[in-house]
Amino acid sequence: MRLAKFISAAGYCSRRQASRLIEQNQVIVNGDIADHIRFISRVDTVTVAGTPLNWPQESVYYLYHKPVGIDCNSDKNNPQSIAHIIEKIGQGTHLFAVGRLDKDSHGLLIITNDGDLCHKLLSPDYNHPKTYQVKVKPSYRNLQQGRECIDSQYIEHLERGVIIDGQMTLPCRIEQTGQNQYTIILHQGLNRQIRKMAQSEGFIVVDLKRISIAGLSIEGIKPGGYRRINSIEQQKISIK
Repeated sequence: MRLAKFISAAGYCSRRQASRLIEQNQVIVNGDIADHIRFISRVDTVTVAGTPLNWPQESVYYLYHKPVGIDCNSDKNNPQSIAHIIEKIGQGTHLFAVGRLDKDSHGLLIITNDGDLCHKLLSPDYNHPKTYQVKVKPSYRNLQQGRECIDSQYIEHLERGVIIDGQMTLPCRIEQTGQNQYTIILHQGLNRQIRKMAQSEGFIVVDLKRISIAGLSIEGIKPGGYRRINSIEQQKISIK
């Protein structure tokens, strides 16, 4: 098995991130700095940035409904950290969450040990859609200007793309579902993207829920609950 693939399959990171670590001389095989062409077998000893890796386990995938208040950082000293949830789900298997949500947001996360899947789901190169339900309220500025509700201009601007943190967002699709409520489908995941997109039009997100990733739905999973992905769902994201 190629070295980068081994690191990814071991659940340490995505294959692309593994390649960067190899380039940075952070990967040691049998005591020597390794390069990209190195093949790994079961008799080899591999460490990444000082962390020893075990031979890859069978890939596992769970859908988890993150409640508001759970923090997606991995600080085990934080009682609200998702690390405690992952530890409970994994029961000894090294897992991580795919698709961060901020503490005030809720909805679908994928818990897995598959680094390649992480890269494929998060990279816009693979065009996997992520669907969110959003509720907003007008900022004080908008209230002063009499713009209390989202309108066709709001939707058109966000769908076409807006500049946040110096970067233009990719085109997206929005469907209004109520007064100041809508669903939005994104193909990228910039930091706090939906909140910042709303802010660009003078609105504040008051509720944000991710309901699906790449066709995998949160339907039927209560907040704080999780379940293993079935074979039909695996086919949707080509992770057999």
